[in-house]
Amino acid sequence: MDQSEFGFHWPDPLVLENLLSTGLLRLWLSARIEQCFTANSLLATEELALLQANAMVNSSNSWDSWCDVRMLNRNCLNSLSNQNRLIPDLKRSWFESKAREYFLLNGSKWDQIYFSVLQTDDPHLAQEWYFKILESEYCYADLASNSLGPERNTGGIIGPIRFKDLQSPFDLLLRRIKPAEIQPPFLSASGRYCVVRLDHLFTSRWCEPLISIIIDYLYREWLDSLVNSLLDSEPMPNEFVILTAPNE
Repeated sequence: MDQSEFGFHWPDPLVLENLLSTGLLRLWLSARIEQCFTANSLLATEELALLQANAMVNSSNSWDSWCDVRMLNRNCLNSLSNQNRLIPDLKRSWFESKAREYFLLNGSKWDQIYFSVLQTDDPHLAQEWYFKILESEYCYADLASNSLGPERNTGGIIGPIRFKDLQSPFDLLLRRIKPAEIQPPFLSASGRYCVVRLDHLFTSRWCEPLISIIIDYLYREWLDSLVNSLLDSEPMPNEFVILTAPNE
């Protein structure tokens, strides 16, 4: 098998049935895939010691005795130790160049904004709010306690939030207006009437923090797609599955 290929067996019938019935198969599969790509590396002793210490909390026992009391395999954290150490490097080696291409095409989705909003089920109340704010009789903070969304606890303010995380039509609306513009009430996808103002816009820049975020985003997209594909293939107990690294 080529070193860029890895594989695993689906669990035996009883374990597979239990994973399916408890809804844990997706979680098991994601962990198993990551284990496969890190299984052949040397153990990271410092990372392993940290994981063991966190598992034992304030116990004065040794790791071996702690495991024995609980009937656990003493090597149960070995694969997790490798994953914690190696997955970040694998993500970067697989997706760093793709992250740059992605940013050039989709950079505006990563812009961050703060905006103010009030939400109500009553269109007449929304209209009243709009005119009160427009005429500077009240500010968003004055009215936020009567709003129906999470903004009622933040003085009407939402953010920072990236454009890609906004639901329609908020993403389209806030993209086309200028800061400090108050929009007339509109009906959102949730069925609420909203009065919105864009407060601040921060254009995304190609810098290390954002590079890491996009790499992690692309990795998660790849992993989720792979998991979906494997689940759609109707897993058979004990069947062997070959995995190929995303850059192959």
